[in-house]
Amino acid sequence: MIQLLNLLKSKFAVSVLIILLFSIGFIVINAISRPPQTTNLPPGYLDNENSDRDSDGLTDAIEKIYGTNPDNSDTDGDGVSDRQEIANNTDPLKFGSSSLQENEALNKNLTVQYFSWLAESKHISSQTLDNQLVKEFIETKELDKPILSPVPQNTLNIKESLTSQEQRAYLSALDGTKLPLSLYLYTQEETSYINTENTSIAPMNLQELITAVNAAYTTLDGLVIPADNSQQHSLWLSQLLTLKNELVTAQNTSPNDPVLKEKTRLVAETLSEELLPFNPDADVFWDPEAFNK
Repeated sequence: MIQLLNLLKSKFAVSVLIILLFSIGFIVINAISRPPQTTNLPPGYLDNENSDRDSDGLTDAIEKIYGTNPDNSDTDGDGVSDRQEIANNTDPLKFGSSSLQENEALNKNLTVQYFSWLAESKHISSQTLDNQLVKEFIETKELDKPILSPVPQNTLNIKESLTSQEQRAYLSALDGTKLPLSLYLYTQEETSYINTENTSIAPMNLQELITAVNAAYTTLDGLVIPADNSQQHSLWLSQLLTLKNELVTAQNTSPNDPVLKEKTRLVAETLSEELLPFNPDADVFWDPEAFNK
């Protein structure tokens, strides 16, 4: 009986050993046959908001803003990590210890300016893209206030008194000029600072908004304008021109500068509110007598 038990034990041990060796072999073969993982991801790709492929303490999204290599913790190869260089206020893109302020391209980046303001004013050393803090930065610097583009007065067709036909044409044009509803949706769209690979900060096509605003400007610019309303009319034209320019800026802004995109959105929001008569939902009454006294 004892010999039988010993025999069974030895057979069981051999079986376990065979299963173990088979499992190890399967794992090794599977690992060899599986293609190696790569970090050669598409330009602008972000795994998620905390993705940090080179483990240098800077997320890939923040590295895109500074222009550093998200797959190399020391982009300029000077022995100091990208994160440490930024913390030291030195240029992570240039070998050595030159100041970050000497990098003209980075200093034009409003998001980099925001990070500097964050460190100086809020004593926050981390690159935090927080909606409320970004808005505070923009408002503190008064970047949300539109700087109106001038409209040459000598190009406007202003008359002291309009004929009945001109008056009807003027009022009809004002009544028929409406900015697209998508503009107001755009200005209310909260900026996503994580998806920095996006080419715009709103889901709609910015070119369509630019075309619509430009069409409104062209319509108002081609009217015979009553002298009594020339000042207000000129202001509308200036606001429309500025709005178009802001939308063009938003369209052309690098995805690596999300704070600039938010600044243009806030300016567009202010202008769209000032252009209330041309809001598609606004109920405006145009008094025929007001422009022909």
